[in-house]
Amino acid sequence: MRDGTARRLGAAALAAVCLWANGALAGEPVTDLRVVIDVSGSMKRNDPRNLRAPALRLLVGLLPEGTRAGVWTFGRYVNMNVRHGPVTAAWKARARREAARIHSRGLYTNMEEALEKAAFGWTRPDPRYRRHLLLLTDGMVDISRDPAANRASRRRILQRLLPRLRRAGVKIHTIALSPQADAELLATLSRASGGRFEQVNDVAGLQKVFLRLFEQAAPADSLPIRGNRFQVDRAVTDMTLLVFRQPQAPPLRVHLPGGGVWTAERHPDPVRWYREKGYDLVTVPRPAAGQWTLETAPDPDNRVLVLTNLRLKHAPLPATLLAGDTPALAAWLEQRGRTVTRADFLRLVAFSAEHAPPGERPRTVTLARRGAGRHEAKLPPLRQAGMHEIALIARGPTFERQRHLRVEVLDAPARVEVRRDGIVVTPVPGLLAPDTVEAAAELVPGGPLALVRGEGGRFTAVLGPEHAGARVQVRLSGRRHDGRTLEMSVERRIPGGTPAPAPGPKEKERDEDGKPGPKDSGGEAHPPKPEQEEGSPLGRVLMWVGLVNLLLAAAGAGGWLAWRRFGRRKSGALEAELEEDE
Repeated sequence: MRDGTARRLGAAALAAVCLWANGALAGEPVTDLRVVIDVSGSMKRNDPRNLRAPALRLLVGLLPEGTRAGVWTFGRYVNMNVRHGPVTAAWKARARREAARIHSRGLYTNMEEALEKAAFGWTRPDPRYRRHLLLLTDGMVDISRDPAANRASRRRILQRLLPRLRRAGVKIHTIALSPQADAELLATLSRASGGRFEQVNDVAGLQKVFLRLFEQAAPADSLPIRGNRFQVDRAVTDMTLLVFRQPQAPPLRVHLPGGGVWTAERHPDPVRWYREKGYDLVTVPRPAAGQWTLETAPDPDNRVLVLTNLRLKHAPLPATLLAGDTPALAAWLEQRGRTVTRADFLRLVAFSAEHAPPGERPRTVTLARRGAGRHEAKLPPLRQAGMHEIALIARGPTFERQRHLRVEVLDAPARVEVRRDGIVVTPVPGLLAPDTVEAAAELVPGGPLALVRGEGGRFTAVLGPEHAGARVQVRLSGRRHDGRTLEMSVERRIPGGTPAPAPGPKEKERDEDGKPGPKDSGGEAHPPKPEQEEGSPLGRVLMWVGLVNLLLAAAGAGGWLAWRRFGRRKSGALEAELEEDE
């Protein structure tokens, strides 16, 4: 009896430790992550080295114990490879073994059933959990040889499944592993649910994509790395090093504060070291305080993730923004689940954000104290479309904490195409609630053009030759999924236009009675010239000269017209580019 009670108490204590590690005892919801991976036959071409397996093992290694997770694979059928449940050491070992069984032999791409099965139990919101679903695929919805059946399945995903998951508070993160994937569907699933969409055309980058999506699903504190060095403080109870490695690079060596060196082959027993294709994952319980050094090539995606009772927290940021938006940042420190408000302590802590627009160096923004321990700042308008990296940092005399955020910035809420034969307005997938989107078009000057809503939420209008060269204004409005309204208006020139008549023979003048009659300036009719005899040498020469002149004139007129049309097209294209720049 006592042994059974002791075992139950021990299990309860272990569960409590795991939940504390994930923040549940501090009132935080627990992360519930469902991973869904495509194993259809096309993966032989798009993932020939099966890099899905080490990417999954990376995700498994990063998940804190105490979270909940499960792994499904799908082709024609759907299989639960790793049973959904609490993440423990045993769960991680099983998930690593199952990752090796990922294959590329599926006959179809049954995305609908895969999402249905992975989302079991998610019928209504539950404040105890942060719900995330990660879907990786390289294709389109494909359940049958009948295209109508595939279209119907796709519609059910968008019209039934997506609204249900949104109501249940699920964020869907999607990865398109090839240009042939249904990016419109995947982006809609992500943006409409507040998740992240990633287009991966080089499968070698899949592991880093899994890292970024992990940071969205299970945000964790990290320590800043500068010059391959980082500082561990006494409040850190557990540390995980993620170090990416280039092919043919020498093995990673970790230098300790006391002067020792660890390698994959030589390290103490409590340390868990996993060496995979492209990265090392090293977990260190109770790391020594002081400066650590990584002996390897620097990589901006290397991480030092920590469990600590002094945590950096932040207000959520939207996953998707529009160019010109000025997102607000807010950050604070928590100790054992309570916001740190002591003024004498906070005076020694600097809060900042390093904002890196796509392809640019980071810019530092200082967060100012706003009371109750919160520090806030607004980023300048985000002008550049693409993925923006934001690192929130709290730096004190003896510690540092960092959080990695990413925001996708879109240059417009819709793509407007004005062609010679018509107008196509395509709203950005998932940005606006479909039932709120309205679009209109109007000739400037002129009247309205009828825009018709069609498949995929696109709006179209037919143009005729009479519209060539005119200007048209297109307006679009709608409501974002966060409730904010949005309006846009663009003006474009319709390509084409009727060119001026080409120079040629003057039209014959007419007499007062309307009958044609060749006249000179004085009005006197010229007598007809004597006809040349058809068979005479002079007649034949004149005939050939006339024919050659006629051919040359025709060729010159045709070339002039072609050059003029090219000039108009070139001018129209430049005007469109300038309008877009404006």
